[in-house]
Amino acid sequence: MRVPIRIASNPTILLEGEEAHLFIRVSSLGGDFDVTSITHTNVLINELVGEVRLKAKELLYPLLPSENVEDPRINQSMSRELYHVRAFNSGRGAVLTFKALLSNDLSKVLYIEPICFNNRHKSFLLRDFRDTFPPQ
Repeated sequence: MRVPIRIASNPTILLEGEEAHLFIRVSSLGGDFDVTSITHTNVLINELVGEVRLKAKELLYPLLPSENVEDPRINQSMSRELYHVRAFNSGRGAVLTFKALLSNDLSKVLYIEPICFNNRHKSFLLRDFRDTFPPQ
């Protein structure tokens, strides 16, 4: 389905040879920036000059009406792992960090899991961890 984009921001780029994989946070035309998703597209590096118009496919999208999917970050040491946060705009406004495992061509999500850490035999969800990667 073709959807005009109102806002595109916070991209992450993975370079492979002459090709760039772009993962971009978007909001649709007529929507507000409180409901966002992450799209994916491929483009030749030498085409990234001046103003660029891209055709991208939705990759990670909200599962709940009050949810945003934001801040894609590709793991440079494991290029099939895409970290992102999901912000839930209900009541307390939780922001949780997730990892998505992508297909070999980076166009499909195979699974998504929340990032947890353990402390004294208890697991805790990682909150608001946007710009760096959890320890492996």
